[in-house]
This record gives sequence, structure tokens and C-alpha cells, in this order.
Amino acid sequence: MQIGASFGELELQPMGHTIIAAAHVSWAWRFRGTGVGSTVTPESYRMFAQHLTFASEHVARAIAADANDGAAFAIGFRAHMGLSDIAGVYGGLRGYLLASRRPVSGLGAFANAVSRKWLGTEEQALTFARQTAQIDLPASSGIVPYAHHVCWGARAIAAMHTSEPEPFAQYVTRDEVRADILSANEAFASVAPDPDPFANWYANASFSFALFSMNEINLARPHLSAMGEYVGGPWSDMDHPQETLDGVRRQLGMLSL
Repeated sequence: MQIGASFGELELQPMGHTIIAAAHVSWAWRFRGTGVGSTVTPESYRMFAQHLTFASEHVARAIAADANDGAAFAIGFRAHMGLSDIAGVYGGLRGYLLASRRPVSGLGAFANAVSRKWLGTEEQALTFARQTAQIDLPASSGIVPYAHHVCWGARAIAAMHTSEPEPFAQYVTRDEVRADILSANEAFASVAPDPDPFANWYANASFSFALFSMNEINLARPHLSAMGEYVGGPWSDMDHPQETLDGVRRQLGMLSL
């Protein structure tokens, strides 16, 4: 959607405020960009904060209209994170967990917000992931490899100016990281697939990237297959995600040359 596009009477529709909030978060990041803070101009920061403020206002209206709109709470995590509002992040957690309709990606949004990269610490992000990984099985188990990727990213940023950042494939060889991801993968496989295909795709994308990076090819293969045409998780952060996934699948004999 074009920045500043009119929403017309969208806010009068069910989940209208949620959709508007999501648009403002997207616009905020388009103003800021995804680089480190030193690359962002004062004007970009101003517009970033302005759109996140608008997003948080629409999140509040969405929740007031429907307390079971878990998507609104999940968007709120991202908005408050960008505004460095840790109270706002934690303030939405109970509502999100109590909502009858909640996207599993909200767990990832919260873990990211309380990670070292943003408003908390590595231990906070990992503790949250471990504690909530079985709330909405099977898809919720995907929060564990996602949280580890977030923690690795924060370490890479911190090391950027002093040393060569550690590759993710090396990070996942750590005993505690490996154990976390393998245990979460067992939990994922312990129950039937989630009836929500988007929830399954979220988890499959997260697991496939981590397990492939760990060289656990036999474990990664079913996740890569179950993803279908979906491109998400760490794969989507790559410069050419679809080409990368196709290359991985060809390497594993899942696609013909």
C-alpha cells in the first residue's frame, strides 16, 4: 500500500483498526529502513515514530472493539518495540495470551521486542521462547529456532565493529542451542499439524532454516517440503529468498535441475 493512502471507511469494518495499524507499522519501517541506527536520518526517525504512534492508537481501538483480536496485540508488540516502550510491550502480553484468536507470530514479535536487539536481553528472549513454545502446538514450537536467530542477529550486530560476526551455522553448533532446537522440533512432531496453514508455514520456515544450518538434513527436509511456496522466517531476510530456497531444495534432491 502506498504511504499515506486513504483508508476510507476501513476503520468501521471488523478488524479495520488492526489492518490500519499494520499498515502504519509497515510505513514506519519503510521510513526508517532496516539498517543500524547510525544510518537513519533525524527526519526518518521522526516519521518512524509518528507512524508507530498512529499504529499504537489503532491497536488500542482494535482491542477495545474486540479483546479476542490477537492480531492487534501482536501488531502492538511491534509498535511499542519501535517506540522503545517496554511497558507497552509487556502491557499487551496478557491480552494476547487470553485472546481466542491469536497468530503464533505474535510470540515471535514479543520475543524479538524483549531481546538484546531491542528492549531486553538474550536471556529474556530465550526464556520467553522456552516457556511459551508449547502454548499453541505445533506451530508455537517454531518460536524457539526463531528466538535463537534473533539472539544470533543481536550478537552479530554487537560484534560488527570489533570482529567478524559469527555465522549462524556456527552459532547453532553450541550445545545449548542445538538442544533447544532439537527439543522444539520433537514437540512440533508430537502432535497433528495445525489446522491453520499459516501457523504451520511459520513454524516450518523457522525450523527448516535452523535445521538446515545445523546440517540436520533429514530433519530439515520435511519442513522444507511442508512450506510449499511460502517464503518466511530467516529465509525471507535474504537478498534472494526464493532463489536461495530453490537452491537448497535442489541440493537436497527435492527439485529437479
